[in-house]
Amino acid sequence: MGHLRLADRLPRYANWKRVVEALRDPSEDLESIAAKAADAAKQKLSESADSPYVWYPYWFLIQLTAHAEEPNGFRSFLLRHDIVPDEQESAVALISDLTRILEDRRKEFPPPTALDELALDAFHEAVGNIMLSEGNSLFDSALEEARRAFARFAPSRAFGRLSRVYLGSYYGEVLSYFLSYELGNEVGAERRFGSYEDAEDFNRRLGSYAHGVSELVEEFAQGWYSKQLWEKGEISQEAARRFLHIAFRKFQQQLETEVG
Repeated sequence: MGHLRLADRLPRYANWKRVVEALRDPSEDLESIAAKAADAAKQKLSESADSPYVWYPYWFLIQLTAHAEEPNGFRSFLLRHDIVPDEQESAVALISDLTRILEDRRKEFPPPTALDELALDAFHEAVGNIMLSEGNSLFDSALEEARRAFARFAPSRAFGRLSRVYLGSYYGEVLSYFLSYELGNEVGAERRFGSYEDAEDFNRRLGSYAHGVSELVEEFAQGWYSKQLWEKGEISQEAARRFLHIAFRKFQQQLETEVG
């Protein structure tokens, strides 16, 4: 989160006009604004599901957690990606090396869009949340503690939770990005936000709301994963891409349901 802008405006399309009007209407609550923003952004979200900048980090996260179920498997996975396990002094160091892997792979992709760049932020947030789920510190966790944290999200155990931490983060980042065009313009006397701190607080609550809505994806994902393994035996990169399309539609449907 944290994409607060100071001067730009939302695109002047009819669906974005509804978002601007909602922000200016004090009777519109966060849920309603989020739903209108999601509706306006749904075409861009659908397109982003096909972007390797978005689906590849998701697939990579699946592979990482799957290999974490066994100590030797985790070490082998890291070594295959030029990460030396014995040199990992903290969770922050490991996250840095995992990010380097993604950034190296990104060099093979076409030039990124603004939404593409948000996926790396979502990956960082997801990995950090996974690490902290074990009660670890990001600054002094041992490699074995990190492995156990990732193993708790292994697809065979918790594919739904794994999907939720990444997709919930990404969806929240996207909503925040689009709304940030207008949030800074709604700060001041007789406007929605009395200060920039209020606007930032709204931004943070928007992220929490997106995570809450992603519960629907968690429930759906586990069933999808079981079916995928039964039919294919693994989660391929193409399967991860297809799943994102379904997941984004689920988000949209849930937002529409919550607002009515």
